[in-house]
Amino acid sequence: MNSSDDVIETRAPGKLYVAGEYAVVEAGHAAVLISVDRFLTVRAKPAGDVGHITSTRFPDNPIVWRHRNGELDVLEGDRQSGSFMLSAIQWVEALVRESGRAPICFDLAVSSDLDDSSGRKFGLGSSAAVTVATVRALVGLYDLQLDDLELYKLAFLAAHAIQPSGSGGDIATATFAACIGYSSPDREWLIAAKRDAQQGGRTVHALLERPWPGLRIERLHVPDELSFLIGWTGAPASTPELVGKVQSSFKGGTRHDSPEYQEFLDRSDRCVNAMKKAMTHGDVAGVQHALNEARQTLAYLTSITGTVIETPILRRLVEIAQEHGAAAKSSGAGGGDCGIALCGAAADQEGIREAWAREGIQALDLTLYSSPEHAVSEEHADAAGIASQRKDDHVRLADRQHADEFTNAFDDIRFIHHAFPDIATKDVDLGVRVLGADWPLPFFINAMTGGSSKSGDINAALAKAAARTGLAIASGSQHAALREPSLRESFTAIRDNTPGFVFANVGPSVTPDQAVDAVAMLQADALQIHVNAAQEIVMPEGDRDFSSWRQSIADIIAAVKVPVVVKEVGFGLSSRSIGQILDLGADGVDVSGRGGTDFVDIENRRRKSSEYSYLRGFGQSTPLCLLDDAVHRIPLHDRDAVLLASGGVRNPLDVLKALALGAQAVGVSGHFLHTYLHSGDDALVAEIEAWKMQLRSLMTLLGARSVADLRHGDVLVTGESREEAELLGIDLGTLARRS
Repeated sequence: MNSSDDVIETRAPGKLYVAGEYAVVEAGHAAVLISVDRFLTVRAKPAGDVGHITSTRFPDNPIVWRHRNGELDVLEGDRQSGSFMLSAIQWVEALVRESGRAPICFDLAVSSDLDDSSGRKFGLGSSAAVTVATVRALVGLYDLQLDDLELYKLAFLAAHAIQPSGSGGDIATATFAACIGYSSPDREWLIAAKRDAQQGGRTVHALLERPWPGLRIERLHVPDELSFLIGWTGAPASTPELVGKVQSSFKGGTRHDSPEYQEFLDRSDRCVNAMKKAMTHGDVAGVQHALNEARQTLAYLTSITGTVIETPILRRLVEIAQEHGAAAKSSGAGGGDCGIALCGAAADQEGIREAWAREGIQALDLTLYSSPEHAVSEEHADAAGIASQRKDDHVRLADRQHADEFTNAFDDIRFIHHAFPDIATKDVDLGVRVLGADWPLPFFINAMTGGSSKSGDINAALAKAAARTGLAIASGSQHAALREPSLRESFTAIRDNTPGFVFANVGPSVTPDQAVDAVAMLQADALQIHVNAAQEIVMPEGDRDFSSWRQSIADIIAAVKVPVVVKEVGFGLSSRSIGQILDLGADGVDVSGRGGTDFVDIENRRRKSSEYSYLRGFGQSTPLCLLDDAVHRIPLHDRDAVLLASGGVRNPLDVLKALALGAQAVGVSGHFLHTYLHSGDDALVAEIEAWKMQLRSLMTLLGARSVADLRHGDVLVTGESREEAELLGIDLGTLARRS
């Protein structure tokens, strides 16, 4: 965004669908889109009592408007021709009024190179681009503090008011200016949420702040060897008309929940997921294969609806591309408009262009456009360049879970009190040795977040707190930064702000080279590999194939040059799982059990119907995992492997209980995150310092000079944990008589 003398200039790129264009209209189903290097530009400047909207689309009929009783009133011009801009004005100004400010009048001037010189549309999403560019311009004009995700939501609301059936994929691409993976929000939920928000008087603010079920936006890394060719048939098609025809065919015959329609959605999602994975791994042939499968999926949709998506001229476009070594399909709604060809190094691109021209197909002078700045002013720019809805959902929902920390299995663990500790507080040593390093404290800040500007700020603050208090710290999953380099800053903020012990963090789906990169990114002292099958199953866009996880973990362990700990994410590691992990060569485990942040609950809230609500609380508690390991402790001791514990830790007494049950150090995530989000940096540091003091006092009370001494103290196990432990064959009487 550029500004001078109160003039704000913004632009938004055009878009093309690569795959998933028909499935994405259903909430939670995915598509892949690219932004292209043609733009629509909006210039905004303050006016007097009357504003004007001019556009190259309607040069002889400008819209004249003003405010009447605080609302937009069109005095002259065709309201229909400027409907998306007018809706954008109304939604932005609603946000302005909710902030206690009065709207002003302004002039908008729109110019576009998204169409050809005759004014015919290329199908590049001009309605979405003008909506996004208008919202950006007005956000700048009113100096509103919105990040890209909030800007997307505001533009979606404006466009949805005009075109309710739209998926919003074009809005997302125009906003984030990249190749993206996109899943659409649940519009039925959104309508209900708008109704509910109106009752509170802050409709727009409430809608921007809430997570939107089904919505996901992620930047995809396009392999360097892959290039795009766009062919235009010269026959513009109406996306709403074609999509409406498909939808009406289901309503009139094949229902949306029919096996045929579900088969189409499943096939489309498989293609999109395969394409995203291939892009992640730089697999050009894999991307091309997924595109061919996406074409066949659209052919299946035609067979069950009778809607002509691939016209004869589009079919010829595809055949020519294939004859010259590329993969191709129609782009968008089909019925005319554009086709897209994906070319590897061996493809004859010039041959494709010449053959297209002989068939009357115009090769558009378009290339992939990807801007890390996303046309945002430096003051308001997202440092990462893109925000993942899922990442921000996780932070908000995890914080909500920790607003009230209820009872959990740690309450089933009690120490037997002995009246004579026989030591002084000054005798207590809180230090532990973990993975070959000496830690001054037996607890650490465990994996949380990363992948957006907000999460980058959180990581920086947590790392500063770790540096000030001497704690080790673990990064959240670095998958986003491995896919998109512009997101690295949200993770490197950790190492930039602490010289202490740092864990990098990946899942088993990354390649060994990517794991090495994750470690190098943070100059990490160790690597966490998180396993999260339960979360993936409930996650709308999650993985469903875990058959290669163990081999992948073994390959990663062999590749990296730092110690590796395998951790769960809140569902617990059984003794069997721990044995399998150690057999793979890991240096330790973090049992990370039930009782803290519940990712099943979080992911379920992101689903359309919360259909997995019965899985809330799935898995083993952290104390039960530690007790289970107590029966099978020999493998850990033989390997000198580290046993870490996290999940449900609320206070220093919980830390002490985990240490007494065998953990060598204890990770804390949700509780510290909640403290930081609601009380700030200094409050978090003060809380950590208070935990240090209380741990020393509690160890004195128990007569433990060291953390190792805690493992000889007498512990009672009661309640549900006792019942579960006895079913596992654990001798709890011995635990109560250790001293």
